[in-house]
Amino acid sequence: MERKASQAAQRERAEQDRLAAAEAIRVQQALEAAVFLAAHCRKSLSPSLPPELLTKIFKSNLRYYDKSGTISDHDCHKVYKTERELILRCCMVSKEWSASAKRIMYTGQIYLYHTGAIRRLIRTVQEDADQIHPIQHLQFSDFYNTDDFQRPAAELIALCPELATLGGYSGSLYFDKLTPLPEFTHLRELRVSNQVLSSLAPLLHRLPILELLEIVYVIDDEPPRVTRVGAPLRAGLRPRMNGVPPPVFNLKTLRLSQCQLTLAECRWLFSSSNAIDYAQLQEIHEYSVALGEVIGSSVSRLHIKGMMDVPQRGDPHLSQSLSLYTNLRALQISGKDWPWPQLLGSITSSLHAISISYSAPGTQALVSSLSDHAWQKDLETVTVYHWANVDYFYGIKQADVDAAKESLEVACGKRGIPLIWIKEGESRTVIGYTGVGFEPTQGGTSINIEEEPVMHVANEQETF
Repeated sequence: MERKASQAAQRERAEQDRLAAAEAIRVQQALEAAVFLAAHCRKSLSPSLPPELLTKIFKSNLRYYDKSGTISDHDCHKVYKTERELILRCCMVSKEWSASAKRIMYTGQIYLYHTGAIRRLIRTVQEDADQIHPIQHLQFSDFYNTDDFQRPAAELIALCPELATLGGYSGSLYFDKLTPLPEFTHLRELRVSNQVLSSLAPLLHRLPILELLEIVYVIDDEPPRVTRVGAPLRAGLRPRMNGVPPPVFNLKTLRLSQCQLTLAECRWLFSSSNAIDYAQLQEIHEYSVALGEVIGSSVSRLHIKGMMDVPQRGDPHLSQSLSLYTNLRALQISGKDWPWPQLLGSITSSLHAISISYSAPGTQALVSSLSDHAWQKDLETVTVYHWANVDYFYGIKQADVDAAKESLEVACGKRGIPLIWIKEGESRTVIGYTGVGFEPTQGGTSINIEEEPVMHVANEQETF
């Protein structure tokens, strides 16, 4: 078995190398064509070709900027860098080509890792204010967390009022109360990591239509103040946040990981978000209860995850706060080591769907809960993710998996609930039902529904 797996892995790597080589040849040919046009065809180019058609032609030859295509996260930045060079060369061919190429370049995602690149883009925006197309997507990342990077980054952001998405990683964003910022009336997605909340606050209240907020590791170096429920909105805020108005956005999607947010900060940040469709929480620790008290009644779909460094290990603090989420329609639990009986017993919402990662204790607790017909009467689907690639490391035997699956099939079958069993790298198996509407069948047959394989335990798909 190990020999076959090794051979399969070698074949997969060889295929990936072949595809990478083919892509490199394609990009090189495109670059050579652009250089030829720039050197020999300036005078012969027809100015009558509509710019919209030129833009469409360019996009059809660019994987990164063609939104209908698909690029893996692993290849995304590499493709961006190579195709950016092609776009820059197209800008040198003619004025018509330059206008269409810039339209693509400045409306696509722009990655910035160096202070020099930020300053050059600031200069371009300022000098070509009447000609440049509005920048819509910016991603900053600074591993050194320096003022030399943060200040020009804030200056560039202030010059881009038509931003639609913004990312700031490794503490690359910093705003103070005096930073002049416009109202970002198009910005719907903000993703940040390693930030200090007080240095991000002046931006947050300038995002009236923000729909997606993703924060990984946010702390504050000021000591927190005790706040009680029912106190004024600003009560208990750290001094550097006192002069900053609270945000007015109404979030639809919220992802928090390793965030130390006090009750006062949660109230300041989320008081206007009263209809959160999807929330993903990870390693909130002792701040879980404060967060649940603020957003618990607003969340429709909740995904709680194991630890960042050890995804299989559950978070007991998140378990204790689950009862605060009173209006859930769907719940997804990633990881194996949770206090399963207490976790499932603390659900106060009337769920339509529940998803868990496979583990013997988890499936056993779920079978026990399903055996009580008073538990979750409105439940419509049960989903189990089985990450078979880690079974060897945890000493999990296939016979035990089959037995757990069979017992869960029986428990779901007695209540007429479809069981969706997803094994890594394989098709999804829906047991006991056929069709999109999951209509019951006689005899409990199984069907397969094709879907993209999920390749890592820390990146489970949002299935509900």
